[in-house]
Amino acid sequence: MGGTLSPTAIIPAIALIIYMALISAVAYSLWSRLLAVNPVSRVSVFGFMNPVFGVLLSALLLGEGAGTSPVTVIVALLLVCGGIIIVNRPKKA
Repeated sequence: MGGTLSPTAIIPAIALIIYMALISAVAYSLWSRLLAVNPVSRVSVFGFMNPVFGVLLSALLLGEGAGTSPVTVIVALLLVCGGIIIVNRPKKA
């Protein structure tokens, strides 16, 4: 298929693997710390922010925002944030 592996591409590849490992380690450390001090029902709701940040970061970093309307992204972000607020608000007695 035409792919090659050159010695000059190995150093950036290793740096990228180390960077991704650090991101994963920090994310899981924060997640486990949050679960240690908060109930699971309050922490797990924040997992719904993953698709929102995925859309935002892919639009900003990769330039994939051409097919996504900014209004749609803002509405999605507001709906997800609203759901998190509704789930985490204190119950009335």
